[in-house]
Parts: sequence; structure tokens; C-alpha cells
Amino acid sequence: MNLIRLFPACLAMLAALPAFSAPLFPVSEDYRTGFIDKTGRIALSGYEDAGDFSEGLAPVRLGGWWGFIGSSGKVEIPPRYAQAGVFSSGRARVRAGSAWGYIDKTGTLIVAPRYLEASDFREGCAAVRAADRFGLIDAQGAAVFAPKFERLSAPSEGRAAFRQDGKWGFIDKAGAVVVAAQFDAAGDFSGGLAPAKKGAKFGFIDAAGRWVVEPKYDGALAFSEGWAAVMNAKRDVIKDQSGRVVKMTTFPKWGFIDRTGAEVVPLELTHAGPFAQGLAPVWRDGRFGYIDKTGRMLLEPLVSARVGDSIGDRAGGFHAGLARVAIGLRRGAVDASGKVVVPVKFDRLGAFNGGLAPARLQDGGLWGYVDATGNFAIAPQFDEATDFYEGFARVHKTEWTVQNKLGSVVGLWALIDPKGEVSLKPAYESIAWYTDRTIAAQLDGKYGFFD
Repeated sequence: MNLIRLFPACLAMLAALPAFSAPLFPVSEDYRTGFIDKTGRIALSGYEDAGDFSEGLAPVRLGGWWGFIGSSGKVEIPPRYAQAGVFSSGRARVRAGSAWGYIDKTGTLIVAPRYLEASDFREGCAAVRAADRFGLIDAQGAAVFAPKFERLSAPSEGRAAFRQDGKWGFIDKAGAVVVAAQFDAAGDFSGGLAPAKKGAKFGFIDAAGRWVVEPKYDGALAFSEGWAAVMNAKRDVIKDQSGRVVKMTTFPKWGFIDRTGAEVVPLELTHAGPFAQGLAPVWRDGRFGYIDKTGRMLLEPLVSARVGDSIGDRAGGFHAGLARVAIGLRRGAVDASGKVVVPVKFDRLGAFNGGLAPARLQDGGLWGYVDATGNFAIAPQFDEATDFYEGFARVHKTEWTVQNKLGSVVGLWALIDPKGEVSLKPAYESIAWYTDRTIAAQLDGKYGFFD
């Protein structure tokens, strides 16, 4: 491999993959995060953590720091923040040290970090905390009104939920009270309705504070795209012979209602999130997937031979004709007919690329690479291993260490080919794909490119 150039840029940490115009959704597996499209195909991957795409950008974490990527995977704002929110109204909140501020889409700091808490912008305003009180600021950082509430949300449909003396109500964007503080909890307005809690139960109120859906649920989220996720707790009670309760177990059961309060998805889910771009994340029996507005499971969360890793393990899609499945804590792979071709015996199993997939037989064990029959083509010998891409895979062994210029002992990574032979020696703290044909490697905080 030929060294092309060397310079200190965090940009090289992220892969610039082909652009995807369809909606992308963050998913996680094995402590790494990526994005899938509506079919479950992995579009972008390899991040330590990630947030939703908004206004063309998504926050991602690499090397312990947060930055922003575009839908192609190209880094638009380099990772340099301790935390980051999503973009809204052209602004994203970022944390430097213990203080929050705001940047624009070029990465320029618009509001210097000085707040103890900060919300995402909505309708041109954000809720911020200075000392022990909350107020609103505008997109340039100017105060809309001085901090005066115990808690405060950003405005939604011209209303912001506030808490005073332990009760919740709503103010307008000028800070005037429009619904008196009377609720035990309150959420955001959407489609003219907001979730609110009275006593132990949630319902939905209109902009005047009147109940539209009476409080009868144990939990509720704000409406999104016309539906709201609601929850009632199912309780299993065990009594002794005298009738005394000796054990009670609570199971949340989620579903969806429409704006009339009619249940459009029965309360049978373990959990449910809000709709976005026509899909809502749901959990059923400990596994994860998405439903559409018909209530149909678009990405099936149950153990299935036809969905990669059952989606419940935060992966998705067929790779080289194989899809990973999970039964209990073990993983294998099936072909398109549903036939198990890689035995379900692995503690961890990566995606098949070039006929090989990283695999580990037991927790804490070594990684190797298995072929499409489940046999090890490259014997287990690595402490960490990644999927093959463009004919190479990144691997790490515990004994591959070096003391960097700061005096810290850091692990080193290498590249291997499909025969298991080292193509790029273990001399770099991290290795990432920058383009389909270019590799970025880091040492002592500097990055170089290899072809």
C-alpha cells in the first residue's frame, strides 16, 4: 500500500460511502452504530454512537467525540464535541466540557457554551438553563425572556410546557401563561394535542387545556404523524394461601391511538417510539423493528430466517445471499429460502462480505472468520475483528500495543486479506475507510491516507 499524504484531520476517521436519498435510521449492534434504510439494508456503519438525520445531517461519535455526517457518510462537521444534538432551525446543540452552546450547519459556533442544560431548537427557540431556572433563547442566542421556570421545553405549535411549584402548564413563545399549571406531567403539542398527566394517568389535552382523550393510560408519548404511542402496565400478581400478595411483576404494553383516541395498534408491544418518515420503532419480546402507518411490521423483530439478525440485534439485510439470525444468545445465518447454512452456535457473527464473516464462539473469546458453511477459514486469533470491505478487514490483537507521544499505551490495528495474511502491519491506533479505494489510518493524533 502506498502512503499518499499525512495531516492532522479528524475527517479521515469516517467512511465516505455512496449517497442514499431514502430515509435512514440509526441502529446498533455489538457496541457499534450505523444506519439502515427502510428495507433493513445497512447504508452506513462503524460509528460508536449516532443520532437521527435532521436537515441533512446526523450526529455521530467516533474516537469518543461527536461530529456530524451527511447522508453519504462524508464528515461535514469534524468530531470535537463531548455531546451533540440534532439540527433544527439550522442549529444544533453541542457540549464542550460541562457547558452547552449551539452551532450552525457549517460548524460555526453561534451561541458560546455557557448553559447547564439546553434543548434542541424548535420554532426558532430553544429552552436553556442558567443556574436553577429555565428560559427561552432565539436562534442568535438572545433571550426571549429571562430564566424563571423550574423546567421548560422548547415550543411546539406555539406552546411550551413549563413546571412551576411542581405542576405543569403551558406558555406561549413570549412567556405568557396560556394553560395554568395544573398537571402532574405534560408533553409537547402535535396536531393540536399534547399528552398530560392527572394523578397516575395520562390523556391528551387541546390548546385550551381541555381533555380530548381522557386520562386512562399509564404512559403516553406526543402525537407524531397523526398517531401517539400509549402504554398500560400489565401486572402479574402472585398470592400466598392466605391471599396476601407476595410478588407483583409489571409488564409495560404499548400500542398506538389516533387523534380520536381510538386504538389503531393494540397495546401488545413491549415498547414503542414516535413515528418519523412513516415508520415507528417498536420492541416486541425483547427484539427491535419498525412498523408503518398500517401497523404492519416492516422490519420483523421476531426470530426470522428472512430478516438479517432478526433486527432484534440491531442489524438488517442479506449480505452475499446470507442473513444473520439469532436464537436466544446464539447466532448463525440462513439463505434466502430460510435454510440454516451457518449453524446457530456463535456468540457474535458479523456480516458476510467476500464469502467471509467475523465470528466469535464465546463471550471473551477470540475472533476468526467463517465461510458460508460456518467453518473457520481464518482461525480465531484476534481480540477484535470487523467485516471485510473491498477485500480487507480490520483486526486487533492485545499484544499489538505502543506507547504514544502522550505516554499512553494504545492498541494497534492491522488489515488482513481473505487468506488471513497481514496486508497493513499493526502500526496504527485506528484504521477507517475514507472512500471505496482509500484507507485512513491514525497514529499520535494524525491521519494518513493509503490506497
